[in-house]
Amino acid sequence: ARGGGFGEMLKAAEAVAKWVQEKEAIPVDAGLPELAPIAANAVRFVRLGGTDVLTSLAEAQDLLIKKAAATAMFVCFSEDLARLELASGDARWLQSLTRQALPAIAGCEDAVARNKAERVRTMLV
Repeated sequence: ARGGGFGEMLKAAEAVAKWVQEKEAIPVDAGLPELAPIAANAVRFVRLGGTDVLTSLAEAQDLLIKKAAATAMFVCFSEDLARLELASGDARWLQSLTRQALPAIAGCEDAVARNKAERVRTMLV
């Protein structure tokens, strides 16, 4: 997303928000019930360094991209497992979110985006 045009960055932010929302049931051994669906994509996204993508999108100059990034962060980190993955992963991931991405969104003019950024900050600290 870094250095991409407006259209590509907006599509990326919207696609991330949609993808991390998808839940899947984890299959278990035969004879046992499936577990409740979990946000496996949110965990995968964090595990694969998605915080760098979120930070790049949050730092974009365009308000629509910031709003989509705020939504993606809120959706992703509303999931307990994604927050656990973030906490157990590289400390740099959390630092990039709290020191760069969230302040970038908190400074924008859109009240909804600012509110989502504040809610994410609260979830992460």
